[in-house]
Formats: sequence, structure tokens, C-alpha cells
Amino acid sequence: MAKFNEILVGRYNRFAQKLFQLKGAAPCPQLASEITLSHPLFHGHENRLIEGWNTYSYSIQLGASVGNANGFRLRNPTGSNVIAVVEKVTLTAFAAAIPELELEPTVADLGTAQVLLVKNRDGRVGNSPTPACRASSAQPAVLLGTGAFIYHGFAPANSAIEVISTEDAQFSIAPGFALNYTSLTANVQTGWVVWWRERALEELERTS
Repeated sequence: MAKFNEILVGRYNRFAQKLFQLKGAAPCPQLASEITLSHPLFHGHENRLIEGWNTYSYSIQLGASVGNANGFRLRNPTGSNVIAVVEKVTLTAFAAAIPELELEPTVADLGTAQVLLVKNRDGRVGNSPTPACRASSAQPAVLLGTGAFIYHGFAPANSAIEVISTEDAQFSIAPGFALNYTSLTANVQTGWVVWWRERALEELERTS
């Protein structure tokens, strides 16, 4: 029998049980029927795992190539049933360049898959589970301009740019979308570091 104000998102119950090592049935199966006063607990990266998130990183550099610009992609495949949230993006350039980041729908990887460069950021689980998002790179880079722009600017030589400076600047990669990076300047050695987290989509988050 259903309860009044029953909570249907099970990962919050599982999180409460794991965080406090509670025994028995779900500790918080329903919301209060009236407005209540609560004090939030601080949740750091160490709690992401028991909240149902897996955290990953991807780092790569591509050398300068005459006449070519470098490109990187982090793609969440269609049908993955996973939402990815990008927490950190660091762009590097070893000569003056114009880096560009864009979020766009796509079903393809770039020319070179970079599976071995993707690592889990929580040593408690090693390098499993395998992330849903797929990393790839290419020379020359793919042309951008059809998606949502995340960053576009000028990078001085031997510089590093942090794209995400606040929590509000984080963004999600839904199934069927990818984060693309390209340097609009050819023949420049460039690199990027991306941190992201993944969890399964809840029922009401899924779209047809």
C-alpha cells in the first residue's frame, strides 16, 4: 500500500542507510506532511560513491601537427541511461591558441578512442565500473558551431585555463550528447583534463 508523500527515488534512502550504517527497512520512505526545519549535512567527494555516483577523469595532450588543429570529445552514448555531470575542465596550450568547448548531440566518437586514459577518481572501487562516457581525440579537429557553447576565448602560450570556476558552472552531458573541444589554431600542442561524475537516470528524468 502506497504511503502519503511516498519517496519514489530510492537512491536517497540507500544513501541514508549507507551513510549512517542503518539496519532494517528504508529509514526515510516519505516526506513530512508539513513544512519542517532541517539542517543540511556537508557532503564531500568521499560521499559521492554512497550517493550513487561514480567519479572519473580523462587527461590527454596532443602534439602540434602542421596544418591541423587538435580535437577531443567526451560522449555519453544514446541509450546509456546515465547522466554525466562535468565538474572540472582544464585547457592547456603550448603556443597562443583559441580553444573552444561546445556541447552538442552526436552518436559518433572521434578518430582515436582513448579508453586507457579514463580513470576512476575513487580508489575504493579501483577502475570499475567502466564509465558510460567515451573519450576520443582527433587530428584534425572536427568543426564546431552547431551546439551550445561552453567556452570560447584566447589562450596565451604555455597557459592553462580553468573553464569551471564555481559549482553553478558545472553542466551535464545527457545520453546522446558530447562535450567537444577544438583549438581553432592549427599546429599547436594542446591538452585537456576533464573530471566528471555519473549515475543512473531516475525514472522521471528519462525522455523518450
